[in-house]
Amino acid sequence: MWRPQIGLDWGYAFVGIHCSNKTGNVVKLVLRGPSEVQVSSLIVTYSEFEDRSCISGEINPSLLELKYLKHLDLSINCFGGRVIPKFIGSFENLRYLNLSASGLGGRVPHELGNLSTLGYLDLNNNRVIWVNTSDDTSYPFSHPNYDLHVDRLDWLSRLSSLQYLDMGSVNLSTAVDWQLSINMVPSILNLQLRYCQLPNISTSLPHVNLTSLSTLDLLGNELGPQIPTWVFNSSRLMSLDLGYNHFTYLIPTALGNLCNLQTLNLQENHFNGEINRFKESFQGCIKSNLEDLEFGRNQLSGHLPDWLGQFINLKSLSLSYNSLSGPIPPSLGRLSSLRELDLSYNSLSGPIPPSLGRLSSLRELHLSYNSLSGPIPPSLGRLSSLRELYLFVNSLSGPIPQSLGRLSSLRELYLSDNSLSGPIPPSLGRLSSLSIYCSNKTGNVVKLVLRGPSEVQASSLIVTYSDFEDRSCISSEINPSLLELKYLKHLDLSINCFGGRVIPKFIGSFENLRYLNLSASGFGGRVPHELGNLSTLGYLDLNNNRMIWVNTSDDTSYRFFHLNYDLHVDRLDWLSRLSSLQYLDMGSVNLSTTVDWQLSINMVSSILNLQLRYCQLPNISTSLPHVNLTSLSTLDLFGNELGPQIPTWVFNSSRLMSLDLGIHCSNKTGHVVKLILRGPFKIQSSSPIATHSDLEAALNRSSISGEINPSLLELKYLKQLDLSINCFGGRVIPKFIGSFKNLRYLNLSASGFGGRVPHELGNLSTLGYLDLNNNRMIWVNTSDDTSYSFSLPNHDFHVDRLDWLSRLSSLQYLDMGSVNLSTAVDWQLSINMVPSILNLQLRYCQLPNISTSLPHVNLTSLSTLDLSGNELGPQIPTWVFDSSRLMSLDLGYNHFTYPIPTALGNLCSLQTLNLQGNHFNGEINRFKESFQGCIKSNLEDLELGSNQLSGHLPDWWAGIHCSNKTGHVVKLVLRGSSEVQSSSLIATYSDFEAAFNRSCISGEINPSLLELKYLKHLDLSINCFGGRVIPKFIGSFKNLIYLNLSTSGFGGKVPHELGNLSTLSYLDLNNDLGMWVNTSDGISQHDFGVPTYDLHVDRLDWLSRLFSLQYLDMGSVDLASQHFYVSPSCEFDISFYP
Repeated sequence: MWRPQIGLDWGYAFVGIHCSNKTGNVVKLVLRGPSEVQVSSLIVTYSEFEDRSCISGEINPSLLELKYLKHLDLSINCFGGRVIPKFIGSFENLRYLNLSASGLGGRVPHELGNLSTLGYLDLNNNRVIWVNTSDDTSYPFSHPNYDLHVDRLDWLSRLSSLQYLDMGSVNLSTAVDWQLSINMVPSILNLQLRYCQLPNISTSLPHVNLTSLSTLDLLGNELGPQIPTWVFNSSRLMSLDLGYNHFTYLIPTALGNLCNLQTLNLQENHFNGEINRFKESFQGCIKSNLEDLEFGRNQLSGHLPDWLGQFINLKSLSLSYNSLSGPIPPSLGRLSSLRELDLSYNSLSGPIPPSLGRLSSLRELHLSYNSLSGPIPPSLGRLSSLRELYLFVNSLSGPIPQSLGRLSSLRELYLSDNSLSGPIPPSLGRLSSLSIYCSNKTGNVVKLVLRGPSEVQASSLIVTYSDFEDRSCISSEINPSLLELKYLKHLDLSINCFGGRVIPKFIGSFENLRYLNLSASGFGGRVPHELGNLSTLGYLDLNNNRMIWVNTSDDTSYRFFHLNYDLHVDRLDWLSRLSSLQYLDMGSVNLSTTVDWQLSINMVSSILNLQLRYCQLPNISTSLPHVNLTSLSTLDLFGNELGPQIPTWVFNSSRLMSLDLGIHCSNKTGHVVKLILRGPFKIQSSSPIATHSDLEAALNRSSISGEINPSLLELKYLKQLDLSINCFGGRVIPKFIGSFKNLRYLNLSASGFGGRVPHELGNLSTLGYLDLNNNRMIWVNTSDDTSYSFSLPNHDFHVDRLDWLSRLSSLQYLDMGSVNLSTAVDWQLSINMVPSILNLQLRYCQLPNISTSLPHVNLTSLSTLDLSGNELGPQIPTWVFDSSRLMSLDLGYNHFTYPIPTALGNLCSLQTLNLQGNHFNGEINRFKESFQGCIKSNLEDLELGSNQLSGHLPDWWAGIHCSNKTGHVVKLVLRGSSEVQSSSLIATYSDFEAAFNRSCISGEINPSLLELKYLKHLDLSINCFGGRVIPKFIGSFKNLIYLNLSTSGFGGKVPHELGNLSTLSYLDLNNDLGMWVNTSDGISQHDFGVPTYDLHVDRLDWLSRLFSLQYLDMGSVDLASQHFYVSPSCEFDISFYP
């Protein structure tokens, strides 16, 4: 029966029974859970909500006794994936049904179609509530979602009175009739279908019945590329949400005829090009009522148009995260009703127009992450309603205007990363802060955030520490005047550059502090004991791992590690005074001399989350006299070499939900559902040069070896098992692993297993993810601060047959990379029997007997296919191209020689294609037909290098390497092969030149290449241009960052026009033509030189114009006739050698 568990602030919920005034019958039943809760701690677990804030259990059929019920609300509850009862369809009088966010799962019953009087139906499956914490902050909290899905929607047509329908986050992927079914309910006024995985959208309908529709939400369904035109047939639309849908086509001009439209969301699509292209779509009566326009996170470029100022009723305008440039037009000052304006994350330049000071209703102004310059206009001080002002990361200069002190409603002010000078106006308070939060009740400053960036944009390919230390973070001393903020509850100084300075002792004097984050800020020295005075502290983060993400100018990202300083602790007894502490992170802080760490932490019984990874913990005790950590839910002791025995006190914390020894328990049942015993993907070596035995010994100290005990089967509810990156020394995978009936995720990759993969894995009928990859590559960090990859020995890990795969009906991810499949002759037929697969990785598997076609291809859902390194040639199997949803295809190193099938051009979703290292040969124009069709629309990465292509560069490359943001071609790689095959043991120059010429590009470089005007990366290396001069027009690529012309047979004078490439960071003109020759006896001979041409330089003064140059290679270029000159900007890598 039902168990209403009323606990944590049930007063937020609405519970009630309402009876008819006339008949006395119950007509309304509301058992709604809370949409927000108040908690006494900073950190909240799922169990706190599931146990105390909502209704759970079965819904009893006795509910049907309320046969006059008109209104039923069971929303925001905890039904744990139970199916919606069919009997709910028997309430003959029901007009209102709300089951949203209640943890219901399974198929939505068709019986709901019997509710003929229903006017309101809410099945939204998004389970987010708000948490209000003890330190005056709020955040969203997501309950687990269950698989609530619909198979068909024809039953909707029987709900003739339905006016409101919300199926947000309900899976409709198999409901192919959704459009026709909804179109049969003309009474609908409000339709909410966000994040529903909608299938097969039609751009038009024969007849549109939804003429009464006022609200339509299709957000997050990836419906692109074209907006369906039937959307614009609903002339009464007041709200239209089409965000996150991958639309690329121009917006139909019919949009302008939606005279009643007040809210329009087009964010996070792929609309691109000049913003003025969309002018016609926004003409007409749409201007008269539109109040909210969200056009952010697209790929719009050009200047902000003046016609935006014609939307006189606009209250909210967002164009953030685009590529808009130029000035902010003063005409925006005419939008007198505007409350929110967001132009952040663009490339806007020039001054902030004073006309923005006329926006008297403005509450939020977001102009951060642009290139705005000049002073902050004093007119902004007239914005009396302004609450949030974001101007950080611009080039603003001058003083902060005194007029900002008149902004009495201001709650958040961000001015960091500018060139402002002068004092802070006294009316803003005596603060040097850049982010100020005030209490809603008292007006006192309670929160100070001076957090640096967790990711940064770099203008060059190569970045130094000084680039970050100087420009992206705070580095100066922390002034004791900070103590004037005596009501401070929240202090965040994380991700900064304090250069090894000691944490100030005075921080321990903030009597009201509840939250302190000093992580990744470059502090060093001893952690002061005075932090023990912060008696109200609930959250303390001192993590010393200083990793951030770098986004470079060529659209790539990588991790960047700041220098760590020696932040260490001598003793931890002061922790015992932090009686309210719930979260403690000391990751990468040196605790090697803190012999009291276990006893001290054991004295803080309030701790819920403890993070001590890579702390060099000493003297671990396997047991403690008395364990106080009974509330602990998360414990991370990763990377401390605490073996050989796991301390038993770890298991005395009965509420543990996450243990980095790998144990995770269900919030509901307490059963172990997740076991992670993953080894390290990088290890530390004490010497610059390490042997196999040294590294294996280091890995053995930090990973698991030995037999896997069958007692593991006692974890019979296990859903996730990860034993990857370990040292099982060639042992066979135990057959009993196939007995875990509930297993959904199994990762045994890089763990040193050997022998035959057991067929018993085919018994794992619920398995969705299987990784058996046998490539055992890890990273080694050496004592001289360098890193390199290291491959551990592989064991003979093989498969004899794969028919057992067909029983894994839920499998979506399969990786068998480097597993020997040479005897699995059934591999294609077996994999074809698993239509659920989305991602298939079979690189370097020695695949046998590939068929060029299959009788019937079931792999229609496949999005990623990797068959690289299998020598499958000479012909690409045609069945590969039957998977129309492919986004990534890797066929590299397979000895393919036949022409690429033209069916490649039909892979409309393909983003990444790797064909390198094959034997494709002849004129490159032979492949033109293979790259026609819709493949051009989405392809971002094409690798055709290391083949035997020849001929002139074609003029049909447009659309091949495209930027994710703009769609422009940004990268062109036509690199030749660095090795050739010789049919004889002794090769002459003419033999070699003939072989080389068959595998490289020759001829003139056509000036039509300049049509790729947004090109950033050009690689024409290792080709056969026969002494031709480098074309002068290459100096006209204004955006070029990378240019590689090495080993390509250019001759003559290097053109001075290369000096016009002002954005260039990498230039390689190396003229050495040494090659690798693979001979018929399997022996490789190095450095078989092709005659070089006279590539020379007469003068180098043009180098001085390459202000961004960081890499320069002119090896074997004749510099004898010029005076030696080096540009002062070349700070990194310069090579001039004979």
